[in-house]
Amino acid sequence: VWGGITGWLFSFVLGSLYLLTGSGYVGKFCVSTLVAFVGSYLFLTAFRSAFPELTSSQRLLALGLFFLPSFAYWPSALGKESWMTFFLGWTTYAFSRLVNHFSVGNVVMLLVGVAGTTVIRPPVGVIVVVAGGVGLLMVVGRRGPAAILRPVLVTGVVAVVVLASVRLSSF
Repeated sequence: VWGGITGWLFSFVLGSLYLLTGSGYVGKFCVSTLVAFVGSYLFLTAFRSAFPELTSSQRLLALGLFFLPSFAYWPSALGKESWMTFFLGWTTYAFSRLVNHFSVGNVVMLLVGVAGTTVIRPPVGVIVVVAGGVGLLMVVGRRGPAAILRPVLVTGVVAVVVLASVRLSSF
């Protein structure tokens, strides 16, 4: 059922986009490139909001994101990679917004990004959830007497998630 729903959803989205560009390879390439570009831009925006003081690193990241051939042309193929770049960029941007300011809108943005990533590639979605959880544990509770227990908590959470993933994948 899950594969049928996602297959229909992506067929609808891609069909709507291809209605504008045509069904040729050039139109598909343009749509995929645009989607990957927006995802790359969201990566850059997330980095800028998380580290506003690192202007030289922002320039280096922008150079790497937009001018390295491996990252610029790999997701513009006619497959799922451009959508993965988009949803991973969306998730990263939503996470950086959530860390800076907790609101329901930012949580919804994060859930949409994680859902999009999980729909396309479920193992990557699990990795994104684990990485986001560890990131939140590292950000929350930086000060105070309980801060010394944070590394132990992070290790415990990662171990539980890994063991649960291995157990669930063995069925």
